[in-house]
Amino acid sequence: MVPATGLITDFLKGWFGTDYRDRLDIVAEIDAAQYGFELLRSGLVHGYMVVTKGLSEAAVDGRLPATSGLRTVELAPDLQPRLELLVGVFTRRGERAAYAADHPLNLLIAALVSTSVEWQQWS
Repeated sequence: MVPATGLITDFLKGWFGTDYRDRLDIVAEIDAAQYGFELLRSGLVHGYMVVTKGLSEAAVDGRLPATSGLRTVELAPDLQPRLELLVGVFTRRGERAAYAADHPLNLLIAALVSTSVEWQQWS
């Protein structure tokens, strides 16, 4: 199972190409991880759901009760492109302007913008 849109979909396009749906055996496109967890636990589908590392860590840590009985399988660490995905960064509107350019928040945002440009080159 894969999400219909979003970060994972962009990752799959970058990794397998825009025709990833033709190259993978996708049994369902889902709009919400919760629905995917329910499908897996129900036994209606057999397979796996591609999720971000942050979501898999929350499942392993027990922060997502809907994932009980499921397990996380990490993808191979030596694949290209690298399998590092950021779940998200949030800040209040205008907060960055209150800090100097070398403040950790502004450094983080600058690094994300740089990485975003690199990521977009292969999607």
